[in-house]
Amino acid sequence: MPLQFSQPPAEASAAVTSRLEAVGESPQATSRALGGSDPSGLTPSSPHEVYVLGLDDLLSGDALGAARMTGWRYLLGDDATTVSSAETVVTGGGEHRFARFNSGPFVASTVAALQTVADLPQVETETIVPRLLTVPALNLMAIWVHGSAEDLLVPLAPAPPGVEAGRQYAPTELFAGLHEQALSQAGIGPEDETGG
Repeated sequence: MPLQFSQPPAEASAAVTSRLEAVGESPQATSRALGGSDPSGLTPSSPHEVYVLGLDDLLSGDALGAARMTGWRYLLGDDATTVSSAETVVTGGGEHRFARFNSGPFVASTVAALQTVADLPQVETETIVPRLLTVPALNLMAIWVHGSAEDLLVPLAPAPPGVEAGRQYAPTELFAGLHEQALSQAGIGPEDETGG
């Protein structure tokens, strides 16, 4: 059984498609954020929900339960190569809006992580839904393997210190490894005077 990508709302898909069309109509049709590719030759695929964790969520003891769905992410490519990603966000009013294109290192590591996930033995016996989990304060992005029996996290490269990109982690193991980093960052706020 292949990976089961969730069906995104039509509004999210339309936001990505219309932005690709708009970029294609501009004089600088090969945007750096699209890997220098012609937008008209790119197709959105592999839609997955984006979930975000704040540091307080990470330290709460039920980090995955505290994760908030903030939008959708698509991979962009042609028949042979994935060159970029496109993200949407859900506004306070529940609308899906285009957020960004990205052709950085997380794109290639997403492709590699999804292949790792597709090769997991449990894919043969249960429904596995890939998601993206991000902890912005720690620069962590991971494919969240959401299954009916268990969840796994596969961090994307570049990963934060002490985290191995591409490795499969149980959520408790990964979050325990990030605990000290999260504690050291959690106290930083507008009143902090320890920075530069």
